[in-house]
Amino acid sequence: AEVRWYREFGDVRTGKDIPAEIQRLHIKRSIEGIRSQFNVIPLALRPGGAGISIAPENNTSMLAALEGFGWCGGGKGGYCGKDLVVENMMGMMGSKNSPRNGSDDAPRLINAPPDGHDREVSLYEKGFVWGLEKLKDFKFMGLNEYIGYMHAKINVSCGSEFRIDFDYDSHYCQYFKDNSSTWIFHLSDRLRDKLGSIDNLHIIVNGEEILRQLHLDFKADKIPLCKKCVNPYYRATLQLEFPEFFLLGNHPTN
Repeated sequence: AEVRWYREFGDVRTGKDIPAEIQRLHIKRSIEGIRSQFNVIPLALRPGGAGISIAPENNTSMLAALEGFGWCGGGKGGYCGKDLVVENMMGMMGSKNSPRNGSDDAPRLINAPPDGHDREVSLYEKGFVWGLEKLKDFKFMGLNEYIGYMHAKINVSCGSEFRIDFDYDSHYCQYFKDNSSTWIFHLSDRLRDKLGSIDNLHIIVNGEEILRQLHLDFKADKIPLCKKCVNPYYRATLQLEFPEFFLLGNHPTN
C-alpha cells in the first residue's frame, strides 16, 4: 500500500523539501485544531512518517521552534527553543537496540507497544500491556514534562552564599502548573565542603526567594564520579522538590 502520502513536512517521493510557508500552514492548523478540541497548547511536533525538510530555509525543526514547539520528533528529532535548535537527539536518547535504554540525562523515547503503530494494538490487544510489563522497572515521563525540564533555566552561584535560581517559562514549562518538579544536584566533595552549612542555601523561583515548605535532602551518597580513578571524587546529592503551586504565583515566601 502507498503510505507516503501523509508526509506533510518532507516529500519523500521526490526527495524534495516542502516550502516553509506550506509547513507553517500545516503547523498553525494543527495547533488550532488541538486547541479547539482539547483546550491545550501542544509543545511537541511529530511530522507524519518522520518526513521532514532539511534545507536551512525550510528546516522543519526550525519552523517548529518559530511556532512555539519545544520538541520536534521524526528522523532528526530534538530540542526546539527560542535560543537554538538541536537535531538528532533521538540517538542521544537511546535507540531501540540500546541495552540500557537511555540514561538520567538522556532518556529513551519509546514507541507505543507493541511496535509503535495503532493498528497492531487493535490486532493484538494484549500487546500494549505486554510491552509496558517489559519496561516496568523504568521511570516514565511524558514529552511535556521532559520539555519542561529542558527549557527550565538554572543559574547557580557560590560565593559567600550558595544560590540557585530557577526560571520556569510559562509556555514551555506549562506541565509544572499542575504537576510537581524534582531536581537532583550532584555535588563534589570539594563543593560540599565549601558550602559548609545548608542554611546558606537560597532558592529563587521565577524571581521570588523560596525558603519554606521545601523538602531538602543533602547527603553524601559515596558514589565515585570516576570508577577508574585512583582517588575518585565522591558526590553529595541535593534534592529539591517543587509542588505544582510554585508556578501559579500564590506560593509562600520569606
